[in-house]
Amino acid sequence: MKFLSQIPPPEPPPARPQGIISLNPRQVQIYTVAIALLTMPVVYLAWRLTFGADQIFGIFDEPSWVFIGTTIGVMLVHELTHMVAHPAMGLSANSIIGFDRKFFVLFAAYRGPLSKWRYLLMALMPITLLTLLPFSLAIFYPAFIPELAWCSIFNMAAAGTDIYVAYAVFVKMPSDCIIQGGVFGYLE
Repeated sequence: MKFLSQIPPPEPPPARPQGIISLNPRQVQIYTVAIALLTMPVVYLAWRLTFGADQIFGIFDEPSWVFIGTTIGVMLVHELTHMVAHPAMGLSANSIIGFDRKFFVLFAAYRGPLSKWRYLLMALMPITLLTLLPFSLAIFYPAFIPELAWCSIFNMAAAGTDIYVAYAVFVKMPSDCIIQGGVFGYLE
């Protein structure tokens, strides 16, 4: 595993262009915001209808360190959750985790070959664990509903890129393909 202090530039595509999907970073950013604006209200409404507004907004009644700590924790666990789906659980030389100061984001990437289904699992793992699982945990741990709701809603906003990239891979790549990708750029 490598730690980087900025998002690495995309590697140039190989000489043979067939089977390559090029992901334009600007287009990814636009779709990420659109997806977040569509999915975050859905998750918010699910929490509000299930537990009520007074409970899910309790995070704002907590001391500021709880809100900030929960937010930073969700960002870090989101990226680590991607890495759990990497080969060797993120400990291989092809796994990258880092913090980009320019965009103020954490990121995780795998620069080695992955099957389409492993890539989809890697992309969607944070949604499963940090957006959907908190609903179940809230039933058993009602004292933590404000933190779990914030985790779930905030993670859904952070997962916009994951959803877009997973969609592009699912729709445009054959089921038996091997994906060689980077942070953004081409997927082969």
